[in-house]
Amino acid sequence: IAMMKNKKATKVARKRLNLAHKFMKEGKESEFYVEISRALWGYLSDKFTIPRSELSMDNVKERLLKKSVNEETIQAFITTLDNTEYARFAPGDKSENMDRIYREALDVISKIERELK
Repeated sequence: IAMMKNKKATKVARKRLNLAHKFMKEGKESEFYVEISRALWGYLSDKFTIPRSELSMDNVKERLLKKSVNEETIQAFITTLDNTEYARFAPGDKSENMDRIYREALDVISKIERELK
């Protein structure tokens, strides 16, 4: 089961990101940020076989370092998660934030995939 989750982690994350993109186009901010968060955390959980109950920034960083993921990529991942949470609850230009966060999430997952190969 863990191996199948690992293999499908990227595919599942991309599906969630596509759904987030749909929410962005529809202007559904809350749903958008929830889906981005699910895509990022779910990807890590599935890819590195980390139970969702054990997901934390420190745990994520530790696992990515063990897999020889670049420190800069790890920081980009953490920053994207932080930006998602901040934008979700802070006032400001939501459409610009949504587009930027969507691109960041897509980029960081792609970077991790490239570095794991």
